[in-house]
Amino acid sequence: MKHVILSTLFAFILLSGCGKKDPVTLTKKEILVAGGATKSWIVTSITGTTGGKTTEVSSACDKDDTAIFNSDGTYSFDRGKLKCNSTDPQTVTGTYTISADETTFTATEKGSTTGPIIYKIEELTASKFSLSLTTSTQSGNLTITVTSVPN
Repeated sequence: MKHVILSTLFAFILLSGCGKKDPVTLTKKEILVAGGATKSWIVTSITGTTGGKTTEVSSACDKDDTAIFNSDGTYSFDRGKLKCNSTDPQTVTGTYTISADETTFTATEKGSTTGPIIYKIEELTASKFSLSLTTSTQSGNLTITVTSVPN
């Protein structure tokens, strides 16, 4: 009887140790859509950086904009109740990809004649999504960074 109790206790201890699992590492795309079919993000900040100086450039009309990303690689972007430009469409749609090394995010707006836009992924966690785009201007490089949080 003592042998059966010890064997059972030993088996329980061994099986308890097997229950520990390594943490699951999600891809950036899985984080973007919260591991499901879709996830909505709302803009919290747009900054411009040039010459080492960063300035907040977003307005109230930017901070109600939402982007919904779907696991099938499509997105929709809604400009919210406050549109910055009344002639802009309320909603635009398109497709997106995340590079294999998960450093860039490419968005292609449906019907666009300018082609895809490639952004640098600054941060993509369950609670923050930040993209940047750098362009040359007459006064030097300008980096625009858009930060969003889950909606």
